[in-house]
Amino acid sequence: AEAVGWPWLASNPMFATNELRVENRSELVKHLTERFQEEPTDYWVEKSKHYSFAVSPVNDIKEALEHPQATFSNITKQVHNTNDNVDVSFCRPPCKILTVRILVSTDLLHSWESIQ
Repeated sequence: AEAVGWPWLASNPMFATNELRVENRSELVKHLTERFQEEPTDYWVEKSKHYSFAVSPVNDIKEALEHPQATFSNITKQVHNTNDNVDVSFCRPPCKILTVRILVSTDLLHSWESIQ
């Protein structure tokens, strides 16, 4: 209650114990959702640093694909559709199989141990 700036929440008898919070969960979620929508995500992430609970933003699809990690890992690929003359974005599978080729010349052979 203190963390979200609503002290009345802590004193509300509907939420006094964990058992009551579970019993009145839909009402509690309604209040918290209302409160969380009043401030941007960055506000809540920063505010959580002063309390003993973890917070992390949940991105929508657009935000996830524009995240620096998604950009770095080339998770999307843009292809030009010549039939419709439009660019189309595709998302590659989350796991990428790496193919490694080891070229062995006749005058220089490496054992498995030396490659590791």
